[in-house]
Amino acid sequence: MTRKLLPLLLLALSAPAWGAYAYRLTVTVPAKCVGGGNCTSTTGTEDESNFVVPVSGSDTSLKVIGSGGQIHNTTTVLGETVPEDLIFTTDATCASIAGVNGWAFKVYSGTGGTFKAYVGVGALSHTANTVLYACYGQASVNTWQGGVQGAAFNSAAAYYPFGNGTTLNMNDFSANANNQSAPWGPVTAITGSFDGALQATTYALGDGSPTGLPLGAGNSTTCIVAYNSAIFSWGSYFAGVNFGPYQTTNQLTLNWGVSSGNNGGAWGINAVGSVPSNTWVPVCVTIASGTTVNFYINGAPDSGNPQTISALTITNTEINAGMDAQNYKYATQSSDNLIYGSVKSAGWIATWSNSMSQNGTFAAVSAIGPLSGGATVTMTPIIM
Repeated sequence: MTRKLLPLLLLALSAPAWGAYAYRLTVTVPAKCVGGGNCTSTTGTEDESNFVVPVSGSDTSLKVIGSGGQIHNTTTVLGETVPEDLIFTTDATCASIAGVNGWAFKVYSGTGGTFKAYVGVGALSHTANTVLYACYGQASVNTWQGGVQGAAFNSAAAYYPFGNGTTLNMNDFSANANNQSAPWGPVTAITGSFDGALQATTYALGDGSPTGLPLGAGNSTTCIVAYNSAIFSWGSYFAGVNFGPYQTTNQLTLNWGVSSGNNGGAWGINAVGSVPSNTWVPVCVTIASGTTVNFYINGAPDSGNPQTISALTITNTEINAGMDAQNYKYATQSSDNLIYGSVKSAGWIATWSNSMSQNGTFAAVSAIGPLSGGATVTMTPIIM
């Protein structure tokens, strides 16, 4: 019997088995930015789950194909033109979408190769850096991959990014979709801390029939990034919450009213600390069981925390972003207005504030380039 050596090509897929996306960029969230850390010298004390990470990207490869980039397909989501063949994942091979709940784009420029996005990351660690990837450039992906509206924002009751600084986007990015379709007065798109923001000079931007907001004497967390003066409120004017640097430019206030008169003072209660002037500052207020109030300025708990008020009952009437009908004193400016129907921890608030005020550090982008790897081809002789 004659024995022959017949060459047989065996395609051995080496680990990792790379996805079909052409390009990848890396996003790193430093451990010291999470759970109460300050991104430099102070370390936090808790991990954060289902956290929205704001990510900025800029590179020629992020342009659409017609402008010399790698993005093949776009669509419109929440009023913004967004890339379909760009995914976020914790999978370094880009072979699957993993570790994220979804994402949304605040802005994307296919001709400029830039984006601002919100990525719902399953877990952020305060002891080890969290790494995720944007993978893009695959012609066969021609449907939106970021999930349903609100997927990135987990349980947020409302989230208003306000667009790209040129065109005002009044859509609520949360699953409740309380879109601000009819401004009550003049409002303007301006540039904020994370791209676009809202400026109101005379009256409110409002939605008169919101759904899914925290009501009654319950729990809530409300945050905005404010510039000197801002207001964000929900509920009936006579049983609602207004807060922001409101009556004076350095004052963070929780305001409310009841039908029988003002409850707790003419304008509610104030934080002890002052809001810095002429800069974008993340501010938050939490309300527990309608009675216990905590203020936060730039992620730090106010020295007057906690403060106690008479039970505050919120009824569902409206949601406002801008100026209130009875406060024409200041032009208001704010971005990234959000409401949660739960009391967020001090560590969560510090993490969110870091993501807004130190975004380039909080979500550091690196290693933008072609995705390499691929299959290894081996020759194996088989004796016949």
